[in-house]
Amino acid sequence: MNRSILASAAIALVALPAVPALSQSSAQTMRDAQQGNRRGHQSDGEGQQQRQTHLQITGLSRQESDAMLPAYQAVQSQDWAAATAALPAAQAAAQSPTARYVLGQLELQIARGTNNSELMLQAVNQMIDSGAAPADQIEALQRAKTSLTAANVAQSDPAAAETQLAQLLAADANNIGTMIQLAEVKERLNKHEEAIALFQRAIAASTAAGQAAPQDYYRRALAIAYGAHLAQPSLEVATQLIAAYPTGENWRDSLRVYRSLATDRQAELDLFRLMHDAGALASEAEYVTYAETANRAVALGEVKSVLDEAFARNMIQASNATSVRALQSSAVNRMQADRGSLATEARNPATGTAALRIGDAYFGYGQYAEAAQAYRTALQKGGQDANLVNLRLGEALARAGQRAEAETAFRAVTGPHQPIAAFWLLFLAHPPQGQAAPAPAPAAAPAQ
Repeated sequence: MNRSILASAAIALVALPAVPALSQSSAQTMRDAQQGNRRGHQSDGEGQQQRQTHLQITGLSRQESDAMLPAYQAVQSQDWAAATAALPAAQAAAQSPTARYVLGQLELQIARGTNNSELMLQAVNQMIDSGAAPADQIEALQRAKTSLTAANVAQSDPAAAETQLAQLLAADANNIGTMIQLAEVKERLNKHEEAIALFQRAIAASTAAGQAAPQDYYRRALAIAYGAHLAQPSLEVATQLIAAYPTGENWRDSLRVYRSLATDRQAELDLFRLMHDAGALASEAEYVTYAETANRAVALGEVKSVLDEAFARNMIQASNATSVRALQSSAVNRMQADRGSLATEARNPATGTAALRIGDAYFGYGQYAEAAQAYRTALQKGGQDANLVNLRLGEALARAGQRAEAETAFRAVTGPHQPIAAFWLLFLAHPPQGQAAPAPAPAAAPAQ
């Protein structure tokens, strides 16, 4: 049985009572008898009487209560091995309607503790068939039976399970457990977009009920979208995941998923800058590709600082160190002349293309105020994709600590670059937990 399907099926059982439901008098009788066990000075007859403990529930015979007591005690202590071992004796002794209902409760608790879907279904059937289930539990038990039946069927016949669960959800449209269970079945049937939609529906239903949807709902939906190579659903779920749970792991996974599915290569440098600031760079390939992308933009200081960091973090394999050092040295050798020409070129760039190049160069050296000014000049002179320039303007302003101005620039981005701008806005609002502000790469020092 797929554990995720079993877990979602078990959600349907949450509303059922704790197991077993003993009266205060029953519990007191057990305590009294246990105290009797410790009175070694009493007569054999009296001691024998007081050593016997019973589940005093109306409708249970002495024989039934004696047989169920070991399973009950093991369940109370969550000793599932002992509870499972004691179960056959309890099953053999349960004859009355009340005994069969209490047995079902015990079986259900053991099934929950051992993730046993077959025993869960057996327990629910036991309680229904006993004739002793309270009237206000019958509907919940019937729903649980349908859900568990579908969960068991899902392994061998997911199409049949899909039909059963769809009918169950139609009858109880707000049942989050059924939504999740049906989503898992849809995924098994390769109905990826329908599965994602159901996870999102469950998230919305949890939010509407005033509860935070479990992180696993988001991550399962993201995994499905990524596995099916669905770019737009991946973006939607990734941003939802980060907004709800902005952990470093979720930032890394979301940005790496987006990068693997994105077709916007023109703004790859902008994505790498965000991946760096969000702590999402985690491989040699990512660091080297980032440096190569910065090199094409003639952001020489960025090439140096990124590779400095890669070497400091031991991200570069020894077998590749020579070629990576060559890239780094090439950037360093050009830095002094590049720095010397920037101030003159920045006074009056001839074109928007030149201004964009100047902005990228200043950004690479960590001179974010100067970079922002150059990007604004690029917007004024034109000749460049204004969306790309606004994206980089937002990055420079974010690195300079001008959050409000950065947000304005990012919101001006439309078209293919808009998803990356949206991630940057999300980063400003929800940086990785423990990281209060953008963490720029260290500015490259002048060549020595």
